[in-house]
Amino acid sequence: MRHHCSCPDDQLCERCYEHAQYSLRPQAATIGVCWAERVARGEHRAREAWPTDGRVLELAAAKVASLTADPRLRSELAASCVAGAAVWWASRPARYRV
Repeated sequence: MRHHCSCPDDQLCERCYEHAQYSLRPQAATIGVCWAERVARGEHRAREAWPTDGRVLELAAAKVASLTADPRLRSELAASCVAGAAVWWASRPARYRV
């Protein structure tokens, strides 16, 4: 994937980390949007806001795990995933609220 560097995938150097961070954040947010839409089709649709507690961050980390092997970046991407889900949840269509 990275042709300019030989740093290990699970310990990205600063340059690779910043590049991955920039390029993967939108993907993580989109994963969150899709996750929130799936949840909204189920029994939790009436919930006022998307949860942001530790358990949700753990679930989000699992959802973005395939994007990176670097645990530091996975944590950041999990936060982007939760943020994407929360934004979608706040503006979800009426059909997902009842």
